[in-house]
Amino acid sequence: FPKLVKIPTNGESRNVKANHIPEAREAAVQEQIDKMLADGIIQVCPDPKGFNSPLVAVKKKDGSIRLCVNFKSTLNQEM
Repeated sequence: FPKLVKIPTNGESRNVKANHIPEAREAAVQEQIDKMLADGIIQVCPDPKGFNSPLVAVKKKDGSIRLCVNFKSTLNQEM
């Protein structure tokens, strides 16, 4: 752990508009992103025009935040 996962990026990149993160969740979302960056789970994409998918912050039963990614309009498009 962590395991490196290669995502095929064949074809034209798709830059999708980000979802709105409620102000009440912004600090918790940024904290989780910072932790994942520090732990090497995620990394910054050097290409700002490259592939990206909208982030979704879901509130869990215990009140904490789960970060999810919506791949519907990017990687999971039907060909």
